[in-house]
Amino acid sequence: MINYNKINSLIQEGENSQIEFKSAAVSNEDLAIVMISFLNGQGGVILLGVEDDATISGIEGSLDKKMNALNQIAQNRVKPPVIPILDTFTIADKSIISISLEKGIQKPYYLIKNEKTLFYIRVGTTCRLASPEQIAILYASHPLVHYDVVPIPTLLVNYLDERRIRNYFLEIKKLSEKYYQDKLYNLYVNARLAIELTNNLVATLAGGILFGLEPSRFIPSAGIRCAAFAGTNKDYLMLDKKFIDLPILAYEYNGVLVEDGIIEQAIKFVETNTKKRTMMQGIKRIDQAEYPLETLREVITNALIHRDYSLYGGQIQLLIFSDRLEIRSPGKLPNTLTIDMIKEGASYTRNPVLMKFAENYGYVEHLGMGIPEKIIKPMLKLGYPAPEFIDNGYEFSVILRKNN
Repeated sequence: MINYNKINSLIQEGENSQIEFKSAAVSNEDLAIVMISFLNGQGGVILLGVEDDATISGIEGSLDKKMNALNQIAQNRVKPPVIPILDTFTIADKSIISISLEKGIQKPYYLIKNEKTLFYIRVGTTCRLASPEQIAILYASHPLVHYDVVPIPTLLVNYLDERRIRNYFLEIKKLSEKYYQDKLYNLYVNARLAIELTNNLVATLAGGILFGLEPSRFIPSAGIRCAAFAGTNKDYLMLDKKFIDLPILAYEYNGVLVEDGIIEQAIKFVETNTKKRTMMQGIKRIDQAEYPLETLREVITNALIHRDYSLYGGQIQLLIFSDRLEIRSPGKLPNTLTIDMIKEGASYTRNPVLMKFAENYGYVEHLGMGIPEKIIKPMLKLGYPAPEFIDNGYEFSVILRKNN
């Protein structure tokens, strides 16, 4: 709490990374910039009525009107709006106002000027425009922001596959061609596929993962590393390997699959490196895949949609052994979930934008019953052991075994 003695001490110490002096004649915009800089940092105090050299110039007129004006700046110029703590003090027969701002909990904070979104940070005693990389860090540090909406500063939207995006809005969302062309910028932003940073429209992580032509060029955690081994562990001969670096969503035209997405390619890798099982259906012999297609699709989709993309240490791994198939995904289950819970159909959406698009394309069911209905039941129906789910704290694995 700031009191009279504290104010005197702050003035004597001078400006620093968390203290700013401002004349009463400062513009509304300049005050908003300082507020934003403090909110994006560790918080701070603005002393209004104190000059840069610590001279007390004071505030003329009604302090109540001035404080009301300050609240209006914090509500209307600072985005998202905040409520500062305002106090008045009399020093050397002159009135000053202290504006206290805690470290922001809804980062990043920004100013809109001439239809541009401007982000500011505090560096020493100055307020500076944040770089795209610094803005991305601010987004990522927000505890209430899902990581899939964090901007990727180097991934401009022209690196996304516009064909796939167009197909989504026209074929899946049923928008008209005219509306799509007229509102493309808003569609990108409102769907959380992109964010404007320093006058450039850059993709979010979700935009890059869903529609990026080569996502791993810009997102190190993107892609699936696949390998097939002759035996039961990695010491055996490697029969095949592949790094799949594609957008999650396939490209369809008029309902016909034109280009695979990463899910389709991963399934094809499994089909290429596993054998068919010959079974009798009545009097007919039929060839059946070693692993149910619906199970493969669910396991691979879950790994892509629910993984922790903030962990840049590696990609998802798809490993085929002579007796089993494993999908290993970086990151643990969210704190709210346990393995027993997911077996019963409980779900948690770590990446809601990825989840929304996967639902719209029919890759996943929103009810969360994919694990019991599409992973566990089909494996048991084939007489296989129940799938294993392992959370070791840094990696989540699903193991599909062919025999006991």
